[in-house]
Amino acid sequence: MKQALQRYSHILSADDLHSSWQEVEAECKEDPEGLALRLAGKGAVSAALVVAESAGLSIDLWRELQGRQLVKLRTADPLNGGGPAEASRFLSLRDSDDALPVAMGAMQLLPNLREGNLSDVEVSWLNSWALGLRVLAALPLPWQQRRSSLHEHPHLLLEVLLMWKQLQSAALVL
Repeated sequence: MKQALQRYSHILSADDLHSSWQEVEAECKEDPEGLALRLAGKGAVSAALVVAESAGLSIDLWRELQGRQLVKLRTADPLNGGGPAEASRFLSLRDSDDALPVAMGAMQLLPNLREGNLSDVEVSWLNSWALGLRVLAALPLPWQQRRSSLHEHPHLLLEVLLMWKQLQSAALVL
């Protein structure tokens, strides 16, 4: 019960639509997916993830929300707990089966980010990250899992493939 109340409190602080934890509890039971999407739309992605986790929502929605959180972390000021290092840390904490789909989903949000207030350096970093993820996606699953930490450095991924004489995989990338 204490965990549920903490969860409802977290959601309540992110959502001004409700005035009590009982209302939050009712919506969590009636329409958890709608609640999660509404919270994510408001930018309260961490609260949306709490709803998704507690309600056992679909893996696709879970990955979409994690992708939004990844983008939010990446574009946030490092002094406020964001930035490239925090985004990479968040991605590295994912299950290896989830990390690539989460990151690829986050990359789909990039066109919307380019219209925002990102510097040329940040856009360049995000484009490099997207390229690294596309390179990883082209590799067989065992190589994706072993080399996922290199997603920020696509040229190193190619170099590793060549060093290990994985010419067929390197050809896929090129």
